[in-house]
Amino acid sequence: MDIKEMYLSFEEMMETKAKAKPYAKNLLLWEAAKIGRRQIEGEVPLVWTRCTFPAEIISAFGALPIYTEMVGTVLTIMGKTGDVLKRTEEQYFSSDSCSIQRAPLGAALEGGFRIPQLLIGSTDFCENGMRFFEHLSQYYGREYLLVEVPFEYSEDSVSYVERQLKEVVNKLSQVTSTPFDIDRLRELVKYRNQTMRYQVKINELRKKIPTPLPGRRCGDFLLMVDQLAGGESILEFTKRFYEEILTLSKEENLKEEEKIRLLWIYAYPIGLSEIFQVLEKEYCAHIVMEDLSHIYWDEIDEADPLRGLARKMCQSYTVGAIERRAHQARSLAQDYNVQAAIHFSHFGCRYTRGGVRILKDTLAQVGVPLLSLEGDCMNKENNSPGQMLAHVEAFMEILSQ
Repeated sequence: MDIKEMYLSFEEMMETKAKAKPYAKNLLLWEAAKIGRRQIEGEVPLVWTRCTFPAEIISAFGALPIYTEMVGTVLTIMGKTGDVLKRTEEQYFSSDSCSIQRAPLGAALEGGFRIPQLLIGSTDFCENGMRFFEHLSQYYGREYLLVEVPFEYSEDSVSYVERQLKEVVNKLSQVTSTPFDIDRLRELVKYRNQTMRYQVKINELRKKIPTPLPGRRCGDFLLMVDQLAGGESILEFTKRFYEEILTLSKEENLKEEEKIRLLWIYAYPIGLSEIFQVLEKEYCAHIVMEDLSHIYWDEIDEADPLRGLARKMCQSYTVGAIERRAHQARSLAQDYNVQAAIHFSHFGCRYTRGGVRILKDTLAQVGVPLLSLEGDCMNKENNSPGQMLAHVEAFMEILSQ
């Protein structure tokens, strides 16, 4: 598969779509496509990372972060996940391992990306994500830095991560031949904070009954915002998205009937649009919030940006005991007045699947039943759409009684 050709086709497709329908989501995807082209062309230094690491630090050096999650998003949109997953299996990577991580690895193994200057990861629940960079580091012959985030949140933990971020800064300065400009980092953090405020406003609008924009459309947009390095353009698109939802939230525009409000936990799968159509059309069941859309962090300290970013990393629910994630889900269920929750139990993810029992018990404390829907987020060949739909319909029938 030609990765360069795929990215160029992606950009052309998103440009056409954005010009025809200049909605915020289409404009954001076009921006993502332009960033993707720069990852395969040009001379800007590249740094591979994941969404748990603050890309503002990378961007402060004029380098271009490549989020593994964003690579996966492009592969999904272009229908190429099967091709790159096959490539990893040809290299003897287990088909039982996480497809979310294997897909971008397969894309990298295709050889379409420029060689990065550095790879940066951080410890969290995703063991496959940490191993992904180990393999990629060997493939590219480049250094891999792993920031260790302590299991428990405390000021000592924040200080520990801050010291590691300073080491990352020194390494980035070395590999990019660029001195650290703290004022540039402050500027990027300022944009991230402003973007976050609009994300919070969007989530507040989703509490309205009925919700102004049901389904996965909000979740897809907000997750993508976190997969792109912050800046003025991302801020403007997020503001635009908020204004679009604000218009939809006006009483005269709230036309859809809403009988059941749902909380979606974990990522959305690909190729299962029928399930979401059945939820909305047949049961008037609307997904009103996702745990991945929740803004869990405080505003980042612009005066002391490295410590502020360290604090954000330590506050992530992807770090620490499963109870941390469960308590967040319970709070979201109450805040968004949901009647039920659906947990997508992704094959290959021991953390998410292993925590379902605790999530179910915790949500039951506030009277919210949980359906564990098993499947594969990236590899649709591992899914049984008919069986999955039957489970969803049975769950909805119980809720409708």
